[in-house]
Amino acid sequence: MQTNKLLAIKWQYLAILIIGIVLGVVLAVYWSRSRVEAKLVTIESRGISFEAVSFAGIVSEVLAEQGFSIENAMVLPGPEEPVQSGMTIYYRKPVSVTVADSGRTSQVAVTAMTVGQALSELGVRLNPADIVSPGLDEQILDGSTISIERIEKVKVTEAQEIAYTKDVQGDPNTLYGVEELIRQGAPGLKDVVYEVTYKDGEEVSRRKLSETVTRQPVNAILRVGRKIEVEAYEQGRASWYAYKGCLCAAHPYFPKGSYIRATNLANGKSVIVRVNDWGPDQSVHPDRVLDLDSVAFKQLAPLSLGMIEIKAEKLVSPD
Repeated sequence: MQTNKLLAIKWQYLAILIIGIVLGVVLAVYWSRSRVEAKLVTIESRGISFEAVSFAGIVSEVLAEQGFSIENAMVLPGPEEPVQSGMTIYYRKPVSVTVADSGRTSQVAVTAMTVGQALSELGVRLNPADIVSPGLDEQILDGSTISIERIEKVKVTEAQEIAYTKDVQGDPNTLYGVEELIRQGAPGLKDVVYEVTYKDGEEVSRRKLSETVTRQPVNAILRVGRKIEVEAYEQGRASWYAYKGCLCAAHPYFPKGSYIRATNLANGKSVIVRVNDWGPDQSVHPDRVLDLDSVAFKQLAPLSLGMIEIKAEKLVSPD
């Protein structure tokens, strides 16, 4: 009986041993499988990165585990690529940005990280002088605005006239006021090269680079009378007024077109003016004989004096 009891105990130990061996094998297989299939990957999305442990077989499954949708997104490596431990998965969901190019605005979706990458993704070409704001290396976010100012510099050649001058020759034997054109003037020509800067198609500045004279101007020659003959004179006061801004004056009765030599009696300064207006009214100002334009008055005295004593000499008319 004792022998049977010992046999029963041995069978119990044997059963426990068998069960232990089976459990050990199962656990060994399980842990071995876990160590083989569990993968540590890094997910990076718009400058933010984190690590994740996954048993997934392909990239899209890893992203799905983390709640990322691959629809319209940029995924590198591709969604169907097998997952390897230690790999980095780049994920970018499209963001909406506004692109203002030469005044034309459009709203687009891009997966790029920076302004430069976004423009490249959209196929936007830039000239070296174009101004992009924000800068090409700046990061873009949902709702960002990219502004492009198109700057173009071109060389332009323009034909321009060269003004001619008038050479005045005084003739002491001809009465003052007589003018004779001896030679007609003619403008010259020159080619001027500019560097013209356009901003969004509109000219904003130009810089002259060079100029070449292609035709010299021909100066006019004018002969004028310098002979002074006085036919009448009077003394009195001269006032001034801002009228035409010329060497001209108003006189109470000398006809328009007459020439008058006005001399400041205080300092001896003289100026010859042409009558082109009527006045002053001697019924109101009987002491005034001449109303000089301010330009003429300043050649005799400061305007602050208001009035000066003058001698007014009417010159013999060339007519």
